[in-house]
Amino acid sequence: MLLSTYETHVHPDPNFPIIFHLDTCKHKSPLFIPHWHESLELLYVVKGECQTSSNGAIRSAKPGEVVIFSSNCIHAARPVGEKSSYYCLIIDKNFCDSFGVPIGEKQFAQVVDDSRIRSCYQAIVQEMEEQGPYYKEEVKALSLQLVIGCC
Repeated sequence: MLLSTYETHVHPDPNFPIIFHLDTCKHKSPLFIPHWHESLELLYVVKGECQTSSNGAIRSAKPGEVVIFSSNCIHAARPVGEKSSYYCLIIDKNFCDSFGVPIGEKQFAQVVDDSRIRSCYQAIVQEMEEQGPYYKEEVKALSLQLVIGCC
């Protein structure tokens, strides 16, 4: 039986309460340890299929789908086949709260296949990869739009 751990998030720039990265999980890699945190976590699957677990509910996500892990839920992900890749976006709870979007009180759907949400996530990916002028402000605005669209 795997135990879950609390994941602490550190934001190097306190004015940018977003964590973003591309992950590739391989079938023979160590398991993604179940963990939880107050922030909202969204995965955008780009290659392969992921099996996700959220508070014990297991679902699969395919390329183009967004996985949402609600605040304070125990969650994990692993590839179904040889490997899977996904963008990981973690949005700070206090950031959402400051705009009146109380993510801690909401249970989100775990897997979403919605063109508006996908387009918004893709815009975040583009901003983070290009890092043009004011990209942090754009990503914060898009992240808030993404969260509201998921509510």
